[in-house]
Amino acid sequence: MLLAELGLSTGEVEVFHTWAGRRRPVADGLAVAHAYTARHGHLAVSQPSVVDGFALGTWLRNQCQRQRSLGRPTRLGHRLTDLDAWWNPPWPVAWQRMWWACRYHLTGLPDGVEWWPGAPNDEHITAWLREQSARRTLSDSVGNLEDGQ
Repeated sequence: MLLAELGLSTGEVEVFHTWAGRRRPVADGLAVAHAYTARHGHLAVSQPSVVDGFALGTWLRNQCQRQRSLGRPTRLGHRLTDLDAWWNPPWPVAWQRMWWACRYHLTGLPDGVEWWPGAPNDEHITAWLREQSARRTLSDSVGNLEDGQ
């Protein structure tokens, strides 16, 4: 309404509301995050992820950066933690997303949850698990050498 009072046409106002870089209220972000979590079971979202026209990946990355810069959980951070305890992991989100996919490829998805678009397939998961296993063996060997064993 205010934009129309400034002389913008209805089409220009619609463009403003769909513009990806426009700041959206926290409630919008929480609503989209809640819906995404209900559908996919996690918030390990890649940065370019857009859900229902909302740049969820970018929004979550910004929330992670804000919380880390403050050095403490924010009120919004607590709300996101209620949705997914690992929404802001200390390791890369890509690793968290693969861990989540591996876990549920092995155990099956929880009831009512579905795979997200672009989720890794069985072949990708098997390769990732082998890589993680090889890294674990390597780090154990290095740790043993440092311990003098």
